[in-house]
Amino acid sequence: GIAVENTDIVINNVTVSNNVVEQSGYGGGIYISSDSKINTNNCIIDNNSSDYRGGGINIAEGNDNNNNFVNTIFSNNSAHDGGGLMAMAAYITVESSIFDSNTASGEGGGLYVGSDTIKVTNSLFINNYAPSNGGGIKYYDSNSDPWKFSIINSTIANNSQGITVEGIDLKLINSIVYDNDQYNVSGSYTSYNSL
Repeated sequence: GIAVENTDIVINNVTVSNNVVEQSGYGGGIYISSDSKINTNNCIIDNNSSDYRGGGINIAEGNDNNNNFVNTIFSNNSAHDGGGLMAMAAYITVESSIFDSNTASGEGGGLYVGSDTIKVTNSLFINNYAPSNGGGIKYYDSNSDPWKFSIINSTIANNSQGITVEGIDLKLINSIVYDNDQYNVSGSYTSYNSL
């Protein structure tokens, strides 16, 4: 895969696929260090795996840069936590992207995030799997900032679970969360024109 340290990377129109990280590794497809930044556009992150965190992409904890994923497909990636994308204590924006058929043996099949500002807009989470928490999305945070986690104009459907929220109130705006196997939303959330 790709390892990025102490630099910014812009990836356009690229497919990152069929990479494997073992021995408690981070980021099967792409690893971004805490002092780096990633922007993707029109990319495919497919069939990558890590035996620990971030099957598709892992952003290291403490990354306060504005990491952006636009028109990016995360599909068929796997990890213990964060099958598609793992970003704990990292600032990320996901826009017009698809998370499809990613798996975690722990938590966060599609996306595992927390402890920083996360904004998801115009995106689709479908057919992602985790055994108990956050098949589609898992967010964990002990910070009470009410607008740290927002999902806007997005659909989360047909996952093993929809969204798991711990320690924060999710802002769910103009979004659809339905037909997830175990539950649609677990945890605190405020809905604005959402189903």
